[in-house]
Amino acid sequence: MLGKSYKNRGRISLCAVFSFAVLLAVAPACGKKGGGGGQTGPTLGVNAWIVAIDDYQGENDPNFTAIINEFKRLFGKTDINIGEIVVRELTGPTASRLSFIDLYDDPNNNGLPDDMEELFEMSSGAGKQYLNIFFVNAIFPLGVIGLSSSINGPAENGTAKSGVLINTLGGFRNLSKADQNEQAETMIHEAGHYLGLYHTTEKNGHDFDPFADTPECNADENDKNLDGAVSAGECEPLDGPNLMFWQAARYVQETMSPMQNQEMIKHPLIRQ
Repeated sequence: MLGKSYKNRGRISLCAVFSFAVLLAVAPACGKKGGGGGQTGPTLGVNAWIVAIDDYQGENDPNFTAIINEFKRLFGKTDINIGEIVVRELTGPTASRLSFIDLYDDPNNNGLPDDMEELFEMSSGAGKQYLNIFFVNAIFPLGVIGLSSSINGPAENGTAKSGVLINTLGGFRNLSKADQNEQAETMIHEAGHYLGLYHTTEKNGHDFDPFADTPECNADENDKNLDGAVSAGECEPLDGPNLMFWQAARYVQETMSPMQNQEMIKHPLIRQ
């Protein structure tokens, strides 16, 4: 699992922590369509799951709409169109419990947090094979604001890895414009992982993605404060502006390389 951390606005890898069947009794998921239609070229559909977010105001929620619009704008900078977006609400006791994800809870010792497994398996109720994005109230440990189940996640609904998590930090209503933009950036960052992308540079400054057209921020040259990590500030002249850099930044991060785009297009969720 690769994730994004709110603390220090950083994206973190949890692979060192986690190695990474059952439908639950919840209120019926109500699907509402949004987004565009008739796109040409590579297109990604999205199932957006609202998991017991009390302040969600329905399909015309201005805060959620602002996040989705920014997500679509950012994806517009890649070679992939965002197609249909189906918004589904999960309510009831089980959804309320699973809106607070504990990444360290793995009683069955299979390497996947049980809360996350349960939630992602709920995607079996989706009618279409789209990317499943689950919006929850909180993710524990504190600090993680986004998480993909894996690099190159499954194209099928209903598996323990069928989705990505987005931490709304308690709901949509109290998010500032900057917070909304960061939610959208987190969505595309985690979608990038799900569609096959690694961080361009990892925190240690010694591990990089396999693409020749993404710069590398080597710690030997760029860890100016010698803290053992390469920050977005230290890597701004290199791959810091890339959407798949490990840490969020105070400057704009909106770039994707041609090779990154081509890797995402290979994923079976992308309709040609």
